[in-house]
Amino acid sequence: MKKNLFYLFALVCSLSLFSSCSDDDGDNVAGEVAGSYIGTMSVEAPTGDESADNQTVTINRKSDDQVSIGIASLNIMGQAVNNVSVDCAVSKNGSKYTLSGTGTVLLFPVTVSGTVNGKVLDLSITVTTPSVNVTFSGTKQ
Repeated sequence: MKKNLFYLFALVCSLSLFSSCSDDDGDNVAGEVAGSYIGTMSVEAPTGDESADNQTVTINRKSDDQVSIGIASLNIMGQAVNNVSVDCAVSKNGSKYTLSGTGTVLLFPVTVSGTVNGKVLDLSITVTTPSVNVTFSGTKQ
């Protein structure tokens, strides 16, 4: 009888060896690109072009494949636009991440596209009306 109990106990203990966490969990690509990037921002507008160094773009994770891209202050055509935020989808291809999304800034539609390669963010924000193009290239801090 003791021998049967021992075998039963050994069987129960060995079953726990076969349970584990799933390797099929989705990639947290948004978490991998989230952070603050400092670099150069350029604005091309009908009223003239501007460029500024030491600008910060922040990427915040919203879900595994969604981020919010934030710019604290942006100067467009002589007008300061504060707290610009656009939600973007994130995808990964090898070691390169692609960002894309749409939103509104001051009631104007905007399109955002960009890439993160290593620690370098290259971002393009296009305001369709009026025609304004904002580009940013920076390094993750």
